[in-house]
Amino acid sequence: MKKIILCPFDNGIRVMQQFNRGVYGAAKAPKVMFSLLCPGKIPEHVIPIEKYNTGINEDTYRAHDEITKYIENIEGPFLVLGGDHSITYPIIKGLVKNLPKKKLGLIYFDAHYDLRELEDGKVLSSGNSFYQILTDPEMPIKGSNMVAIGIQPNESPSYLKLEEFGKKHKMTTIYRKDVNEDNAEKVMEYGLKVASEGTDGVYLSFDIDALRSVDAPGASAPGASGLHLEWVKRMLRMGKFIAADITEVSCREKSWDKSEDAEGYDKLMKTAQSAAELVNAIEFTKI
Repeated sequence: MKKIILCPFDNGIRVMQQFNRGVYGAAKAPKVMFSLLCPGKIPEHVIPIEKYNTGINEDTYRAHDEITKYIENIEGPFLVLGGDHSITYPIIKGLVKNLPKKKLGLIYFDAHYDLRELEDGKVLSSGNSFYQILTDPEMPIKGSNMVAIGIQPNESPSYLKLEEFGKKHKMTTIYRKDVNEDNAEKVMEYGLKVASEGTDGVYLSFDIDALRSVDAPGASAPGASGLHLEWVKRMLRMGKFIAADITEVSCREKSWDKSEDAEGYDKLMKTAQSAAELVNAIEFTKI
């Protein structure tokens, strides 16, 4: 039986607003998703980090330490409801404390690589969890066991730099254009094979912006041409994961330009429902 952990954190987006990027509001999503998954119940596991949603970079470091410490004390399969995508790295840091000498694979669904170096060499954001995983020598995850699904490529120099970084570390990328209704299961079968080769278990990270905006209008960075929800549910049913996170579901509270989305909470509810459907498709296993 999986444990459900709420992680109401979006400072990894807030800090990026100084660089004219990002729409925060993902900290409001965990309670909404939990209410759909467990109606009428009070969550047993909530990481107390909302106080760190300040826009101050040092508070992201503090929150990440709290996330790692919390996860260190969780046994067995678990699901973390986020929160921005910066939380994946500290979650996995905590997870591996309980799995000495175990090798892990990682599959993440995302429209973006999230392989960015830290801005100014120190600013943690929602875009560098997987960069941190690949460059942390204590991580029991090799690039050859990391699979990114749903990436939407472009020709910008910044994107090409990230793509080259992934190739250097022998990551597998499955682009959005290469997934369709007919081959979704085969794509996932291949991703699971790569992630599980020589490993003891596979972690799943799902950024909701991998879905089409019609299914996930409340993503922090929605895109019209993402993956179809029904395809993805079929894909997720094929694997068994030791733990997982769902991130970037958002009420789109405030953009870097100070604008707010007037339909943000309606979009949050629609997106949280899609997230709940994804969660119900995921099977978990112990290692």
